[in-house]
Amino acid sequence: PGLWGGTVNVAKLERLFPATIETLSDIGKLRRDDVDDFENVRHHCLAVGLVTEIMRRSIGLPDRVTQAGILHDLKKRFEKRPQDFTAQEVTRLERIWMEIPEDLRLATSPLTRENSLEKTTLRSRVLNLADMWTLGDHVIGLVGRMDGSRARWPQLDWDFHMEWGEKLESEIWNELKQRGVVSGNQGLLNWVLFQITQ
Repeated sequence: PGLWGGTVNVAKLERLFPATIETLSDIGKLRRDDVDDFENVRHHCLAVGLVTEIMRRSIGLPDRVTQAGILHDLKKRFEKRPQDFTAQEVTRLERIWMEIPEDLRLATSPLTRENSLEKTTLRSRVLNLADMWTLGDHVIGLVGRMDGSRARWPQLDWDFHMEWGEKLESEIWNELKQRGVVSGNQGLLNWVLFQITQ
């Protein structure tokens, strides 16, 4: 367990979204105590789900946003080890994946300069930022995530990612301020980290 609180917060997510977490385990084959790197993918999905839940609930977005956060890497094992899936399981995986609204399916795709705040939805931006802040199961913020990911994806435009992430942070913080959820200048990441510990 990383900075997101491990079993305490997983238990909260399991109470709130048991069917979604079961889908992650059964359909995506991202199980607890799994071999290889897939247990890490599961922990990452749950961490992103938790951060998404904190922001989406505070803004008043639907549960579907958190469900998409939990499932955002649902296809990761299939992409890396397709031999682990039967044809019937692939069909079921694709069906579940396509049930996620398109804006949320695309929210954690690699960013390009063609993306803009005008081309995305608030709910997809919340999910996008939750993923941008989370490395493995650690909620570490933009700088930490960018530093931790450069070697893995050297082809990405990291300056643009930082610029985009800062825009998302500002927009979501302002949305929370307008709703009277936050005040002051503690910053969105610090606020979310505080919420995680509650």
